[in-house]
Amino acid sequence: MEEWYRELVEHAPDAITVADETGLHVACNDAACRLFGYSRAELLRTRVIDLAAPAQLAVDPVRLDRLPSRGRFVKIRALRRKDGSVFTAEVNSARLPDGHAVAVIRELAGPELTAAHEEARRTTRHAERLEALGRMAGAVAHDFNNLLASILTEAELMLDEPDVPESLREGIGGIRDSVRGAGRLTDQLLAFSRHPTAPSQLVDLHALLEENRVALEKIAGRTRLTLSLDAEEPQVIVRPEQLVNVVSSVVTNAAEAAGDDGHVAIRTGREPGGAHGQVFLRIVDDGPGIPDDVLPHVFEPFFTTKARGRGTGLGLAMAYGVVTQAGGQITLRSRDGEGTTVEVRLPGAVRAPRPRTTPPVRREAADAILLVEDDDAVRRSTARVLTRAGFVVLVAASGEEALARFEEEPAIGLVLSDVIMPGMDGFQLVEELQRRAPRLRVLLMSGYTGDALDRFGRLPDDVQLLTKPFEIADLLARIRAALA
Repeated sequence: MEEWYRELVEHAPDAITVADETGLHVACNDAACRLFGYSRAELLRTRVIDLAAPAQLAVDPVRLDRLPSRGRFVKIRALRRKDGSVFTAEVNSARLPDGHAVAVIRELAGPELTAAHEEARRTTRHAERLEALGRMAGAVAHDFNNLLASILTEAELMLDEPDVPESLREGIGGIRDSVRGAGRLTDQLLAFSRHPTAPSQLVDLHALLEENRVALEKIAGRTRLTLSLDAEEPQVIVRPEQLVNVVSSVVTNAAEAAGDDGHVAIRTGREPGGAHGQVFLRIVDDGPGIPDDVLPHVFEPFFTTKARGRGTGLGLAMAYGVVTQAGGQITLRSRDGEGTTVEVRLPGAVRAPRPRTTPPVRREAADAILLVEDDDAVRRSTARVLTRAGFVVLVAASGEEALARFEEEPAIGLVLSDVIMPGMDGFQLVEELQRRAPRLRVLLMSGYTGDALDRFGRLPDDVQLLTKPFEIADLLARIRAALA
């Protein structure tokens, strides 16, 4: 039987290669040698990445460790022959029981190649558009959070004044509550831009859905809602509150589409793919479906087909950001008149990630706080808060000015600094300050979240981040904790 299989592989019309866990080819057939232009001895000295087009490797690296142990992984790839010429092929890959990776490779030509190129271009254009919108949403949320921080602080300072007339307190309280609501809106923008605010954790998807079943039924209203939870080992690593928001948002849309006499079904399952398989969550409605001209825009922020005042257009945009940040994919399939299916796929997990710990740092005590903030309104309002709380406050509008003040004032015990500033940013400032005074306390603040700041630099392990807009009590608690 073994000889029979060997002959079958050798005479197969498609190229077949086998690579070990390091990516080195250990077997191939004649079709592979003809396709890539190598002799068998030459091909067996190459690695998988040697056959990939360098331009594609930069954006889509080869990851043999993510191949499924069951089933196959299909991908359209740009490959390279021995003479350097590049061609497009369909690559069917799978992991063998002994850990080796087998690939069946078919060059695409004619109509197949045209269709593959068009699909790749369409997918790339869509991803680039969403990525650009995500960057814009993150930047808008950052600037908006700076404005909210100043408004929230001023409102709370006014409420602390004993002589504010009671007739004004209610209005000021309304301003404060509105700012808090606006902060939640910027959280949705940051979720779309894949910059979430809460840590990921190991979540049992079935337990999460059961815990929120009643709330989901209330969202569905008169629409019939059913749960079919069939995934084996439904553990995923995700931010649970945000995943609940994703499901709630999709169920809201599905129930509105299906109507009072309709049906919304939530289904789970597990399929091969990646190190521990993929857990999928499908939300299916029997509503009228979505027109073809609307489908390309459903994940874009602020896009909505609802009447004015009935939606922000951020629900599916937020879902896209949350799922993508978790390493998953979200797709929407629909045909006009035939209902809609939203599918979320997340990498399966078997153990919780190691929590990130911050080692305790012993520092010397000192009196003054150096506040570094380039936004004038935020700097003024924050300085007033700290002064009222009894701190000696020195201010600087830039990192360079902060370094000069630090050299002039030896009694600075803590630096409270914004991160994104013209010239020297907060990360560079922290690095320079800790070089001069390793035991100095530092607290950073930003309209971006910690994940968002990864684009600008890495948050030092022993430095905490306060996200704008913050309430006075939170600011003072974080400062006192840092000074303790």
